[in-house]
Amino acid sequence: MTFWLTLSLASRCSKENGREKLKHVLTLTLALAFLAFSGAPASADPGGQSDLAQVRRATAKYHNVDRAIAAGYSPASPCIDGMGYHYLNRGLDGTTASAPNVLLYAPKGNGKLKLVGVEYVVFSEDPLMVAPTLFGQTFYGPMTHGPVPQHFELHVWIWLGNPDGVFEQENDKVTCP
Repeated sequence: MTFWLTLSLASRCSKENGREKLKHVLTLTLALAFLAFSGAPASADPGGQSDLAQVRRATAKYHNVDRAIAAGYSPASPCIDGMGYHYLNRGLDGTTASAPNVLLYAPKGNGKLKLVGVEYVVFSEDPLMVAPTLFGQTFYGPMTHGPVPQHFELHVWIWLGNPDGVFEQENDKVTCP
């Protein structure tokens, strides 16, 4: 964008008042470019991709649901269309990127389960609690459903692509029998 702005201003200046204005425009453009590229770039990791890669590495072993159970995850829901089965680890707090406290499994045709995503759940009865954030995303909530106490949640579809987005609540590709 800086390039096109410079080109536009430069052509206008060369028609109006020549070199002096052109020199000011180019100086201003260089200053803007310097500011844009100095410091810690805000988009060095768009969408927190390195964080998501860390979550994939940390949860890869849970493609085998028996390993998840051995690590403290236990079934916490029936199969829910758009989400699958929730396996909750009550020993995790839901705020550590590399340690999601919920694993999401979809049923496969052969009766086995396939790891499709993770979820971060933060329970809180505090009506004034501000929604937590992770990966630059704000958790949904506060919410309650069924017997589940008030909580905030963030789904992350890291093992099954979601056409609506990695952080959407539901994934249409997940269906229950």
